[in-house]
Amino acid sequence: MLIETFIRELLHLKAHYVVAVRQHPEQIVVEIDRFRSRRLRVSNGGREGMNNKIKLVSHRSFGFRTVRNFTAAIYHCCAHLPLPEEC
Repeated sequence: MLIETFIRELLHLKAHYVVAVRQHPEQIVVEIDRFRSRRLRVSNGGREGMNNKIKLVSHRSFGFRTVRNFTAAIYHCCAHLPLPEEC
């Protein structure tokens, strides 16, 4: 009995959504476009800035003899991060 009631209510809700979609298709398309444009407005500025800093350290680090020292320089220059344990 409970399952039948649940299915009946679910079908009623589904019919309600179908009616709403049929009555307002343009508005739904506008909302979908608005959602997509908000989702696609992701800035890569932080990543680009970090990449630029690493490139600058790379150009300055031609004298480093090991990759360990280069890694330490990257950690030191990029937001004053602590050195990793393996360095």
